[in-house]
Amino acid sequence: MTAAHSYAGLALTSGQTLGPLVEEMMSHARQMAEYGQNFQRYVTKPCWQTALNLVGRAGTGDPARLIGEEMNEDSLLGPLEAGPSNHIGFLTRSYRLWLEFLFGHHERAWRTRAQISQEMSSTSIFALFPAFCNDVLYSCLAALALAREEDVDAARGASSENSKAEYDAVVSETMTQMEEWATLTPWNCLNKLKLMKAEYAYTKGDYTLAGDEYVLAIELSKKHRFIHEEGLAYERYGIFLEERGDREGATDMFLKA
Repeated sequence: MTAAHSYAGLALTSGQTLGPLVEEMMSHARQMAEYGQNFQRYVTKPCWQTALNLVGRAGTGDPARLIGEEMNEDSLLGPLEAGPSNHIGFLTRSYRLWLEFLFGHHERAWRTRAQISQEMSSTSIFALFPAFCNDVLYSCLAALALAREEDVDAARGASSENSKAEYDAVVSETMTQMEEWATLTPWNCLNKLKLMKAEYAYTKGDYTLAGDEYVLAIELSKKHRFIHEEGLAYERYGIFLEERGDREGATDMFLKA
């Protein structure tokens, strides 16, 4: 059942076909209940509920909240403390950060990132490397998206509740971390780093470099079989092209995503 827990997270985040994967997950859930594997069942619930949300089985109208058939995040998220509650809290917020970014809730993702950073110090990175890796990726992408939104707001004379310096600090920290991981395990991290660099170049106005990095992120995600991240890279490239006025190119990217 420990293997089933690890498999669920890796299969979901790498982009396995959701329909069959959900059925497999529910089979594992029944087996865990039958054989009294309560801790493994408990800590795998955030992964299961994320998959259910992505196939339209969220318990509320908000697919970025982990409330539904398997869990209610409001009852599971307790104080940030060591032990099982910290483990489940970390995983719940980690999956929620992913969903919040995917569904365009950048401010919420930013707040969730702040909560996760408090938990990282007491959570084993070796046991949960895929989750840590995703947290670094989506923390960076959320910060860059908010930095661009702030630039738009500033041009309109509006203000943001966060400072550009806060976004820049998180971007610098997360890109440095991903660069280190990409050196150690390029198969798992290089495509993520390329997407982060594409979004960074876009934010800084280096559109030629951004376009090149998006293409590399797509190619590496496909080569390394990160299906979900290939789709994400297509989508982010499409948004970039649309905002640059290339609607035909953007439509092509969205269809591929």
